[in-house]
Amino acid sequence: MLEDSNALFEVLQELGAKKPYLKYAGISKSGEKSYHKLVSIIYSLEKMGFEVNANEMIDKLDKFTTENDFAK
Repeated sequence: MLEDSNALFEVLQELGAKKPYLKYAGISKSGEKSYHKLVSIIYSLEKMGFEVNANEMIDKLDKFTTENDFAK
C-alpha cells in the first residue's frame, strides 16, 4: 500500500493536475487526467525493459485512489 498520499498528490500535480483531489469527493477531473498519464508512464517503463510489474503497481494505485480517504 502507499505509505505517503502526499507523494501521489505531488506526482499528479507534476503531471498537470492543479487540484488532484477534491475534499470528500475523491480524485478531481484534472487529477484523473494526470492519473491516466501516470498509468501510461508506468506501462511504458515496463515496455522499455525496466523491471517493474506495471499491473501490480497500478492495482495498488487504483485501490488507494478508490478505497482510501486520501483527500484529507
